[in-house]
Amino acid sequence: MKLHSPSLVVAFKDLSHFRRQILAHNAIRLLKNSTDANGLSKEEIATIKLYVSCFFLYIPLNEALRSEQYEQIKPWFPYLKLFHNAIYKLPERAGVHCRL
Repeated sequence: MKLHSPSLVVAFKDLSHFRRQILAHNAIRLLKNSTDANGLSKEEIATIKLYVSCFFLYIPLNEALRSEQYEQIKPWFPYLKLFHNAIYKLPERAGVHCRL
């Protein structure tokens, strides 16, 4: 089943202006340098790379998720959908994974 993924522009539209500008700058850089053998689009690759490399994204996103408050999590829904769709296209790999 093919799921529709929002674009990164849509994924960031409900975030604060400052955070949106920083994420957009990083996303543009990542979109230019992204290729994949797993069938991920450039936006899906950038979505994963932003989460693992950009503290302007993963810290506030994780704080919102840990809060369990719908109103704090809601602005992240489009990004989470794009991230979820991208992650599920990747092959499963056993092992220990960590952020560098």
